[in-house]
Amino acid sequence: MKHPILLLPGTLCDHRLWGAQLAALSVIAQPQVMDVGFADSMEALAAKILDISPPRFALAGFSFGGILAFELWRQAPHRITHLALIDTNARPDPLANRSMRAEQLHAAQGMGVGLFVRKQLLPHYLYKSHQNSSVENTIVSMAEEVGLAIFKRQILAVQHRVDSRADLPSINVPTLVTAGTQDHLCPPKLQWEMAENIRDATCELLPQCGHFSPLEEPERISELISTLIKG
Repeated sequence: MKHPILLLPGTLCDHRLWGAQLAALSVIAQPQVMDVGFADSMEALAAKILDISPPRFALAGFSFGGILAFELWRQAPHRITHLALIDTNARPDPLANRSMRAEQLHAAQGMGVGLFVRKQLLPHYLYKSHQNSSVENTIVSMAEEVGLAIFKRQILAVQHRVDSRADLPSINVPTLVTAGTQDHLCPPKLQWEMAENIRDATCELLPQCGHFSPLEEPERISELISTLIKG
């Protein structure tokens, strides 16, 4: 029987974020994309996901999903067999971000979520060659489908997240840490911070790639997760 792997999307993302990985991983595993927008706290999200998940599973989280993966680890470390942390961050949300997040929500309400993402976020999140491309269009389409109500809940969840740095040494399963070298939201120094404090972690930074590595470098992310599970 193939090993289950739960895929946790990022803010304003859905199953399309993991399209390439769903196809590639299905050869060796049972991938399943989880809903990460139904509650406004990491604790509540993790508890519900654990309620509906297999007894043992691999776990891959992108951005918001990576932050959520830390909460799943805190609640049920004995159930997680492998961990992939993709373009994410173990630190708490800085207090200075509160006003910025309020401004983002206000802009999304005024412009519409899709236009807000295209105009205000993606110029900073994507590597230059992936801007104004099918990658950008997919991200905007996901944001429009996910919508403002879920965006509000995800902002609250990420604002009140726990500082996960103290939990890093307790992670004792094979772990992948990866991100784009041009990820300005979760830059390389934060990837190394996680990898250096997790005992069995591999860190790979992807050149010419921004924050959305599952879409910007889909084949390489699929390969890295496959190697993690098979290793």
